[in-house]
Amino acid sequence: MNSAALALEALPLPSREKIHLAIEKLLEGLESSSAGHYHLLIAVLAASDVIPDEAKRIIQENNQLPYAVMARIIQQGQLDGTVRRGKIPSNLR
Repeated sequence: MNSAALALEALPLPSREKIHLAIEKLLEGLESSSAGHYHLLIAVLAASDVIPDEAKRIIQENNQLPYAVMARIIQQGQLDGTVRRGKIPSNLR
């Protein structure tokens, strides 16, 4: 997922098209049983109190990059006027 997010960010497309492509690919992935199960498992584990702290740390480190990439794409879109302005949480910058 991290490599896909970084590849999306590097594409020579306007931010609006990158966002559209990201949503399209995310929905395609959720429709496939393996990717959908993966996302569900990570969401459950991230919210769980029963997994070791080290596992939580690894999930947190690897789970945040796609959100940070999307935040940067949105910010770029706001700068070039293809995405409406809004607030991006400071932890995603």
